[in-house]
Amino acid sequence: MREEQQAIIELGESMPGSAFANLAAEVRRGGLWPRSDLRTPMVLDTDIGGDPDDAIALAAAARVVPDLSLVLINDETGGDIPYGGRARFARVLLDELGRGDVTVVSGHSVGGTRYFCVDPLVPAAVPFRPAGVVASWKSF
Repeated sequence: MREEQQAIIELGESMPGSAFANLAAEVRRGGLWPRSDLRTPMVLDTDIGGDPDDAIALAAAARVVPDLSLVLINDETGGDIPYGGRARFARVLLDELGRGDVTVVSGHSVGGTRYFCVDPLVPAAVPFRPAGVVASWKSF
């Protein structure tokens, strides 16, 4: 049993009659928990394109998580850099890694960060990504 499962069970047992107790009973029976996190649809929320950490995280997820389903880009570029540049870079990286099946969606600016150094790595032919998460979401 995973540590997280045991924690849910202990919490539920400490609160009889609550929703946590019902959840704990279901977890104890082996339900409501994926056998492997690798088969759970994953959404990656990133501000890729400035520091290398997000590109590394995306590359690792693309290689290891078969059900990587959606890459949502937050803190999109603006000002002198066209909106959607981060999402275009994520699309290029995923395509290079053989993951054309993963949806990439442009988000909105959440922090005003304008640090974006990968624009020269994105071919001009790469289209801008849609901004509507709901419209872009695949059926699971």
